[in-house]
Amino acid sequence: MKTEVIGTNAYQSLKVDLEPGEVFLSEAGKMVRASREIEIDVTMRKKEGGGIMSGLKRLLSGDSFFFARYTAKAQGGEV
Repeated sequence: MKTEVIGTNAYQSLKVDLEPGEVFLSEAGKMVRASREIEIDVTMRKKEGGGIMSGLKRLLSGDSFFFARYTAKAQGGEV
């Protein structure tokens, strides 16, 4: 996984290059674009745990209730 901050000041974004099979997790709704080689799945919990109560805590603290999981297919990709 390679990351690069693009832009300046208030218009910054993060470009993430994923190798085949790598996974990147973010808050849902924060992605600007993704290459065709990326599989996107939205869930309310992380792989290792969480669930509705964790989602409600995130929601009450101003974060997103959902997570987006980006998985690079066989040829890798960019988010």
